[in-house]
Amino acid sequence: MAPEYSYSTKLNEKIDIYSFGVVLLELVTGKEPRKGDDEYSNLAQWAWRHYSQGHPIADALDEQLKDDRCLEEMIFVFMLGLKCTSTCPCCRPSMKEVLQLLRRCNSLEGPEGAIDLNESDSVSALLGN
Repeated sequence: MAPEYSYSTKLNEKIDIYSFGVVLLELVTGKEPRKGDDEYSNLAQWAWRHYSQGHPIADALDEQLKDDRCLEEMIFVFMLGLKCTSTCPCCRPSMKEVLQLLRRCNSLEGPEGAIDLNESDSVSALLGN
């Protein structure tokens, strides 16, 4: 559940985006949403901690799904999952942007394929807006 839901019962698109990001993380990591590495974190917190500590993203991916032929795409989906589960709702992309990014997932060559988690407008930059 999106962090802001605990202090606001108002539903909006950004809460849905957070939930979709959790689904993306579930798909590529094979982990359950309420479990990270320990009993005190959820999947989004675990994924953010893994990323922020500088661990290779490939190490977080589901071993049963990991394949060199689609590793780049799996890393892209992991990074998109992180972007969608940002603790700052305004930093999360819109669902339209998520769809456009997923459609581009097959053509990850060049800088357009990168997802920068440090820029709030990185999704707009990826889309050329």
